[in-house]
Amino acid sequence: MTEKKRLAEKSAWPTEECVQRFMGKEAWARLMRFEDMLRERYALTREMKFPFGNSYGWGFRYAHKKTLLLYVFFEEGGFCCTLSIRSAGAPKAEAILNDLRPEIQTLWKNRYPCGPEGGWIHLSIVNDEELADFVRLIEVKVRPKSLRSDAWVSMPSPHSSFNQNAAHQTEKDESGDVENIFQNPDL
Repeated sequence: MTEKKRLAEKSAWPTEECVQRFMGKEAWARLMRFEDMLRERYALTREMKFPFGNSYGWGFRYAHKKTLLLYVFFEEGGFCCTLSIRSAGAPKAEAILNDLRPEIQTLWKNRYPCGPEGGWIHLSIVNDEELADFVRLIEVKVRPKSLRSDAWVSMPSPHSSFNQNAAHQTEKDESGDVENIFQNPDL
């Protein structure tokens, strides 16, 4: 896997303009489409985070209310989605696996373990076709609310500014252990 450049300077909190320039217009637009897809399904919150150190860098933590959905890390020319699915959700992921793109199937089969059957996957999104498949995996993790075509109207748009809460070195999701999973240098 080729290492992509990320916003990895913890002391330099990136502005939205900085992130847009770094990612590029096309990738930023793709991220906003992905975010809109999530907003249709979840009571979405987004926070700027630097959760796992320099190899991951700055990104957004997306949650449904307080439940972690995924992290999106900014890459030069794109973005990388990082998702964990617990062991309880693994059978659901396996059930839809054959309907997903081959690269996502491979990622799941080679996932970094999280519990006896669950795991973490990391996908650099490079085209719109990957968005729908990744959303299906997120739906395995957290059941979506009813889809509403007017969901974007009733919720404030986060596209205009970042939530600048204090950055955290470590995060815990429902598995309870995040620090150890990011020690793998191959990810």
